[in-house]
Amino acid sequence: MPFKTDFDAFMSECWQHHEENPEQVYAQLETALSEVEDVTQIERIFALMLHTAIGHLQCPEQFLTCLEHFDERKVAESLAFQRSIAVARYFVDGTDNMELLEEQEQRRVYALISNELSALVQLELASQWLVKAALGMTPNDAEGPLARAIAITANNLACQYEALAERTCMETSKMLEAATLALDYWKVAGGWMQEERAEYRLAMSLLKADKPQEAKVHAERCEDICQQHGSDALELFHAHDLLMQVHFHLSQKYKAKLDEEMQQHCKTSSLT
Repeated sequence: MPFKTDFDAFMSECWQHHEENPEQVYAQLETALSEVEDVTQIERIFALMLHTAIGHLQCPEQFLTCLEHFDERKVAESLAFQRSIAVARYFVDGTDNMELLEEQEQRRVYALISNELSALVQLELASQWLVKAALGMTPNDAEGPLARAIAITANNLACQYEALAERTCMETSKMLEAATLALDYWKVAGGWMQEERAEYRLAMSLLKADKPQEAKVHAERCEDICQQHGSDALELFHAHDLLMQVHFHLSQKYKAKLDEEMQQHCKTSSLT
């Protein structure tokens, strides 16, 4: 999709394919960046270029060089430009150049760094930067863009912890912290669907932590939110699928309390 014809469709397509074709998408974004004039469009390109260069190509130098040669007159007042440089510099040489940014902007940089570390599966470091982004602050203290950045990063980090084949006690704790943080901040930064999906995420993390009874609370909230807002078929499918998983885990916990003979009578449903 040519960016000059429909910029929104172009960006949507780039986001859709950036994981499977990062080189191609990055090249398309770089071409678009050299030609667009609208600051809002430039900032949207920055966001995906940064993520693709660092999280998928693992080549922050390429993105930083692009920024350093970019015509700053186009984005003279753009904080997104300064944030992008700060994040890229961190991944190139460990510096961040954030001293000129206000506190909320600095926290957004921390969240962005955490998100890219998460994409690189450097989860311990990612957790540290996420904590730094939210330290000493409640969700209501965060302006909209910062709250959204923390929510997105926390959700992605929880997913990465969930994907581990095995987790230490510390990793399990960090997974639950991230999923809880995502829910807290989506309640401020998002709509009903973001909140519902954050309930889903926390329930899944609790299942991974072998806490099905606690997971049930959030799975039921997930379902309730769906039903309160028009009963979207796709969202309800995932909500009910989640509840099925929760009840399966609960059934296995109760089964384990029975003696061996009685366990033989507890046949697992063919649905599982």
